[in-house]
Amino acid sequence: MNLEFMRRFDYPRYAPLGSYYDPKRFLRGGAPDPFLPQAQGIGAELALLLRTPSADGPMAGLAVRRVYVDSWAVQAQVWFDYLDQGRHQQWRRPDGGPLIDAYMTGRFSYGEVAGAPRRIPRGLPADVPFVTVYSQSETVHDAIEHIALPPDSDRPMLRYVEVMGTPHLRAADLGTGEVEPLPNQRGHGDDPRCQAIYDEPAELPFSALLDAMDRWVRTGAPMPRYPRVVRTANGVRRDPRTQAIVGGMRPPWITVPAFEYWTDFETGCGTVYDSKRAFSPAQMRKLYGSYAGYARRFAAATRAAVTAGIILPEDAASLVPPAGPEAFAPSSGPSPR
Repeated sequence: MNLEFMRRFDYPRYAPLGSYYDPKRFLRGGAPDPFLPQAQGIGAELALLLRTPSADGPMAGLAVRRVYVDSWAVQAQVWFDYLDQGRHQQWRRPDGGPLIDAYMTGRFSYGEVAGAPRRIPRGLPADVPFVTVYSQSETVHDAIEHIALPPDSDRPMLRYVEVMGTPHLRAADLGTGEVEPLPNQRGHGDDPRCQAIYDEPAELPFSALLDAMDRWVRTGAPMPRYPRVVRTANGVRRDPRTQAIVGGMRPPWITVPAFEYWTDFETGCGTVYDSKRAFSPAQMRKLYGSYAGYARRFAAATRAAVTAGIILPEDAASLVPPAGPEAFAPSSGPSPR
């Protein structure tokens, strides 16, 4: 918890808050634990507060039926630890039911910051789903490091989903006052793979996954099992025509591509952003003929993604091709939208 930032935002409200931390006692892998141990208890108490009917509570006037964890990046480790240490089974509602009805975490390789790179919590519950969503970045990380992912199962309720064409960090994810250097600002200004970040709307496939998890909880209909990425001895397999990674959950900008999507683990651009390289106009014309042909293919891919549950119907209308008509001009490649 960044209490200092919270105090800058609203000092009178957050000035009294504090937390105890002892780097000599709170260890992970022989080093100070970067994850505040009290965070698990705070999360559990928040879940109980959300579920408790109270005229003074945050959900006053609402009948809360389910509480989900939807946690991303380093905070995903907190919830992995929560399950790993058996908190789900220990901390329950007064009627014995779970405080939390499903867990979705993503964009983080467990153990990457500190600790063991395990992929299944030892305390994995039998009564609620545990869903991990990997961007392309975590997918490539685990492939390079030869970390095997567990198979999906319905008992226990476990899913791993590798979503291609989504980065570890989007520009829209930056917090207030946060600045991250772009890939071409780290000494790789001449590398064509380090010129642009990919910022396609990752929230669209992620929202579809959250919707599928909710349906699993409400109706008992299991989430789909999405294809896994095809690995090689040193990483992942890519289509030689488009450099798209083979396999995984594939949104329309991957099935009808206009860019090569790379991760920093492959390019070494040196930033937390992942980067993309535009197809040449000649390649775009060879693949699609014209912008109209590209747009038609992209629209068809969007409809197919809705049918496959990769994009929600209500999100499809807002999805536009990431490359414009200039992608087919002889003098330039596509400009990211």
